Amino acid sequence: MIGHLLLPFLDPVYPATLSPILHQTLRDAGFSGLIVTDDMGMIESDYTRKDALKQALLAGNDLLLYVDPGVREAVIDDAIQIVKA
Repeated sequence: MIGHLLLPFLDPVYPATLSPILHQTLRDAGFSGLIVTDDMGMIESDYTRKDALKQALLAGNDLLLYVDPGVREAVIDDAIQIVKA
């Protein structure tokens, strides 16, 4: 599970969950397992749900965790729109 840690020495812009730099570093180091986010709702004070979702997908996460069941349909709809764009 990847957390929402800030690692400015690796990525000065994004937390680990949203960082393509960190994800590539993991893969380059030989990690071949699934990369799973912590609860995406935890970073919604800094990012909109849709922006965080898009960046998390672009970063290379394999599974995105949303604890709040009330956002399930909206997240699926947004993910479909993001992938189609």
